[in-house]
Amino acid sequence: MHWFRKSKNASREVIEEFQLTYGDLGERASKVPEDKPAELAKIFNCPVSLCKVAYQLELDGVIRAEKALELILWEYDRRKQIGSPVVPVLSYELDFAAQEGRWIEYLYSDLFRKIQNTRELYNLEKVIEGEGSIPAEKVMHVLQERKKLAETHLLPVIIKWKKTHEASNNNDVAINFCAAILKSTHSEAILALQQAKRRLIRILRKFSEAFELSPDKSIFDSDTKLRKPSLIKEMISEDAASPLEKIYVLIDDLEKSFQAMSAYAVAEIILEVTPKPIAAEPTVGVSDYLIVTPPIMRDGMVGPDLKEPCDFLERDIVFAKRRVIAVRDNFLRERVRKVHKALLNKGQGIEESGARILYKVSQDFNLTPITTEEALKYIKKELENHEGDLSEWVEKIITDYLWDKIVLPIQIEEKEIEEKELEEKEQ
Repeated sequence: MHWFRKSKNASREVIEEFQLTYGDLGERASKVPEDKPAELAKIFNCPVSLCKVAYQLELDGVIRAEKALELILWEYDRRKQIGSPVVPVLSYELDFAAQEGRWIEYLYSDLFRKIQNTRELYNLEKVIEGEGSIPAEKVMHVLQERKKLAETHLLPVIIKWKKTHEASNNNDVAINFCAAILKSTHSEAILALQQAKRRLIRILRKFSEAFELSPDKSIFDSDTKLRKPSLIKEMISEDAASPLEKIYVLIDDLEKSFQAMSAYAVAEIILEVTPKPIAAEPTVGVSDYLIVTPPIMRDGMVGPDLKEPCDFLERDIVFAKRRVIAVRDNFLRERVRKVHKALLNKGQGIEESGARILYKVSQDFNLTPITTEEALKYIKKELENHEGDLSEWVEKIITDYLWDKIVLPIQIEEKEIEEKELEEKEQ
């Protein structure tokens, strides 16, 4: 059994998580002291309410206030250019800045981490790297993984972003998302997008050759793996029946301008822009709670990123079964406590951080889909009639949940595998 299991993400949970996590930014920004925001307002010659949100983003550890303000002003000026400027009233300006601030915080934190989780795509591309004649089956796997990443992590956010930005187009989306993923300026993002667009077209043309040269084309006439998504109506391959036809339609779409191409094509380009998780020599960074290391190479494949606190817990849950009975409960409880404290240190509440752990772990181990809201309700229900240290109770609830749902099933599964291998040897 592999110690790392593939995570399962529901695209609808992206928007739910966005609102739950970043909904109170405007309220917190309104309480920021005005001394430093006032200094920014003088330097950039802009409303102080915009500077308050920018400064709050710096306090949250997202990006520097100056950089955040530049991003807010980019949209502020765009609204002027389309003839719909922000009403020069304090409440309207604060609402506008808070909306932009929520997007900045999401794009530069959660989306940045999620879209960089491209281990499987990198590993699939690594297999066919340097091959002169690529088997069509391997191309199918790469296309399937690209489509899954684009639809799950990018398309829902792109659609939501356009709905909340008046008269915006796919060019605006591409520039903003690319700048967030590469941590670059908008000018650098434009250049990177053009390069990625040309690179992706070359790759797709090479993939089309694999299908055209396939000895058994009937296998790919009916595409059962790359089905039309139910998530959006705007899809470049809506009329295409086979993978080869879908590749041709996507190439035609990519050859259009960014304004004219579909949202899916933009998502594919942003995915191509995303840096691949190339492993580096192990280095150790020390924090109060966790030891952070880069991705690890195993036989040319990239292992877990170990960037978020919950990534470490995912690893330790599987390792917990190796401990002797006398210490394994304490081992897992201690790991849960470290992750819980790390999330608390980021400013999340005791119950909310516990819910975040349950939500993330349920995805990583392919459990029954659970939203952050459902996880929070579960935590609160389990806490009823409990007194004492709330943090300890939350950590105990999480530990018990992990044992019942993950660790014990893993032990049973591996025991069955060992027994089957033993029977095969005896035969």
